[in-house]
Amino acid sequence: SSNVSMRTSIRAAAARGLPIYAECGGFMYLAQELEDLEGHTYAMAGVLPGRSILKDTRLTLGYRTLRALHSTCLLAAGETVRGHEFHFSSMQDASATVPAAYEVMDQPGRLEGAVLQHVLASYMHIHLGSKASLAPRLVAACADAR
Repeated sequence: SSNVSMRTSIRAAAARGLPIYAECGGFMYLAQELEDLEGHTYAMAGVLPGRSILKDTRLTLGYRTLRALHSTCLLAAGETVRGHEFHFSSMQDASATVPAAYEVMDQPGRLEGAVLQHVLASYMHIHLGSKASLAPRLVAACADAR
């Protein structure tokens, strides 16, 4: 929160349309605020709407099959990929104005993450080596943004 120059730089990069891929803690950092266990709030990068709220118990753990809802720097719309999640926080108020990134196929009705212009953010950890197209697609998106 106190690293204002980093938060400003990330917001500026997003505003310029640079691709941003964030997993778990990165997803939390892109939100407007983080709320700790005592209820104190801290400013985050503010690229995505919402607040990440820390909990004292694990909220989720496991491998998931995800279907991309939109074409992004990582996947084309409709593509599937495996991911892992393990987190002690939840995102509040993000889904009201920003489209979800993924449908969690093994948990019907559950949507995950956020897509905003060239930003892809989610609690899911995706192994880029698990699908041959993932890393090259991410690198190409970054190269195209130059």
